[in-house]
Amino acid sequence: MKKAILASFVLICAVLTWFIAPKYFKPKTVSLSGQIFIVTKSGESVKLGLIDVMLIERTNAAQSLNAIAQTIKGESQRRQVALEAAKKDLVQATNAWLEFDNFGPLHQPTYLAIMEKLNPLSASLKAFDQKWEESNAADKQHVKDAMQADEELRTSTKPIDVLEREYAPWDSVGRVLEALNTQREHLLEYKTEMTNTAPQRDEQLSLALEAAKILLPAMTNRDSLLTALATTRTNLELAEIAQKTFPTADDWFAGFSPNIFLKATTDADGKFSLAYPDEIPFVLLAKAQRTIGTETEEYFWLINAPTNSETPTVFLSNNNLVYDDPDGFFKIKPKRDP
Repeated sequence: MKKAILASFVLICAVLTWFIAPKYFKPKTVSLSGQIFIVTKSGESVKLGLIDVMLIERTNAAQSLNAIAQTIKGESQRRQVALEAAKKDLVQATNAWLEFDNFGPLHQPTYLAIMEKLNPLSASLKAFDQKWEESNAADKQHVKDAMQADEELRTSTKPIDVLEREYAPWDSVGRVLEALNTQREHLLEYKTEMTNTAPQRDEQLSLALEAAKILLPAMTNRDSLLTALATTRTNLELAEIAQKTFPTADDWFAGFSPNIFLKATTDADGKFSLAYPDEIPFVLLAKAQRTIGTETEEYFWLINAPTNSETPTVFLSNNNLVYDDPDGFFKIKPKRDP
């Protein structure tokens, strides 16, 4: 009997709670107002209009972020492996270049012995050639001057006594002949000395050919090593940038697609409002961009929506961008674009 009475009492209480409680215990609604703006480096406050502000259940957002975090983690590990490989490649390329530059074919006894003979021989023959080039040039100028003086004498309209004083006319032809004869003697002398230096020139050619057999492949190898060194340096720089700048906000939000509970759009002053039940944890998501000259800046916000307050106010600005992650949503914080 007592059990039956107790059961009836419990049933009556349940029915009363079902019909009466909602009238006295209505879920509290949060009436949120907010504004989106960015403060520039010059201190100007720029209000961002026509920006969608999305209200998302926190558990839904967390699930989506956790799934993306696995991809981010894998990509970060892949970039770290690539960075370590790039460092290793640069060390190998550097060591290969240092080995060539300090102990390569151009530092071996065979090549050094050839160059020890070739260098002084080449210097001696170069000095010989330069001496005769200068001598030949002087002879040519001497002949030219003598012929020009003779020509001026023949075409001059000056009185004969003036010409005799200036040009010694009876010797003008003789000076031309003298200059030509001197040039001829020097050319014969040069021919003789060229004959005498023929064995040295043959030796120079032979040594140069021996040196070229070593030098040409060495230079090809040198170019390859320098190219590899430059390439590995560039690859390391790119790998460092790739790791340093990852993940960006775009990397996080490219696949972020939770269910949107509510959405509001900012007005010309960047203001928005949302009303939502207090008992459900929500987050606010907003994305914006601003063009400055030829560059475009992007802004991302993801913060907890206020609770336990009927009329809270939220400001989305420089202070709570995802790069600062004020509510700890990201296992790896998004990096700012370089």
